[in-house]
Amino acid sequence: MDTWQDYSELLRGYGLTLNLGKGKSAAYSPSWSGLQICLLQHPAGLKINTVRYRLIGAAGGEDSFVETLFKEKVGGAVRLAKRVEAYGDPQGAFLLFRYCVFPKLIYLVRVMRERISMDDWGRVDREIGEVFAHTIHLTVAEWVMAHPQAHLPLSHAGLGIPDFQRTALAAVVRYCAQTIGAVQTRLGEQGFYSF
Repeated sequence: MDTWQDYSELLRGYGLTLNLGKGKSAAYSPSWSGLQICLLQHPAGLKINTVRYRLIGAAGGEDSFVETLFKEKVGGAVRLAKRVEAYGDPQGAFLLFRYCVFPKLIYLVRVMRERISMDDWGRVDREIGEVFAHTIHLTVAEWVMAHPQAHLPLSHAGLGIPDFQRTALAAVVRYCAQTIGAVQTRLGEQGFYSF
């Protein structure tokens, strides 16, 4: 119990309140209400660096630091992608890409998209796309080709409609036609089904 009191005293020195309850105000301190700009009012001895900082893995500060960290993160994703390429099994490699490589880049897109130029994003997309296409045994033309998507969940004959009673009959028929059309198109392109 002394440890929590020690932490509480330490946080109180920074103007924070330790709240061990399960309430919604767990991250709120009454002393924050008067602060307009937190960076200008910091405790003595604490130097705040706005030139180079990382916030939850994303770079902030000067452009040179942001670009350096971006290249480092992308380099790590590309190295991982090339290691996955050597895996050999297309299905296993697809899962590794899906759950290990792509989430890293998606996170960067979400947190750093406005700080990185479109040319850099395009280069990363091409580089990862080429490695992915080679790993899955696709040609580059197949990788960039757009296909109508058909999402077929297990419920209600693959239509994905949770409640037929509340759905208008015309909407059900339209969804059926769209889904069947997309499936027939894909199966025809892949040679599984011909008309």
